[in-house]
Amino acid sequence: MVAITVILAALFLAYLMGFFWFQSGCECNPPSLIKITMIDNEKTSAGRYKSVVTIKNTAPYPFPNDDLRLELLINGVKFRDVSTLNGHNFIASHHYGVQTIGGLGTHNQNMIPNSLITINFADNTIYPNEIVTVRIYQKGKGDGIFLDSKAILNEKCRNDWALINFHGIQARAPCPISEDSMRSS
Repeated sequence: MVAITVILAALFLAYLMGFFWFQSGCECNPPSLIKITMIDNEKTSAGRYKSVVTIKNTAPYPFPNDDLRLELLINGVKFRDVSTLNGHNFIASHHYGVQTIGGLGTHNQNMIPNSLITINFADNTIYPNEIVTVRIYQKGKGDGIFLDSKAILNEKCRNDWALINFHGIQARAPCPISEDSMRSS
């Protein structure tokens, strides 16, 4: 009986110290702090679908745009990554399917409240009547504004981030700080 108690205590301690997780993925329900405001996928003169997504910071505070990365999902499948939302540090690459980013939210160091960012993905990335989702992640250790503000992440997600950050271990993919979806027309 003592051996079983010691083994269970060791397993619990290992779990608390972040050595392993019994769950995979993130179970957070991130808020829509950065929302999709428009999807432009009209046909070009060459007959290809434009794939331009415009997002807006709807939070009441700025986000450091170079500390953010964006994941584009189409119909629930991860399709593209944008490694930074800072216009100065973004490097366009047709190889990765992102042509340009622009807008007031890419200027300076912060995506201020109500500012827009327009992301021009490669043509024919988004077709009509698809569900387009953007997930915004914080790069780095997660010890910035997003942990400090209890209004941003739900309690389970905050606790997961705090545990990972406290021990300096990134045991699984971080939770997105924002997620929003829209159907393309």
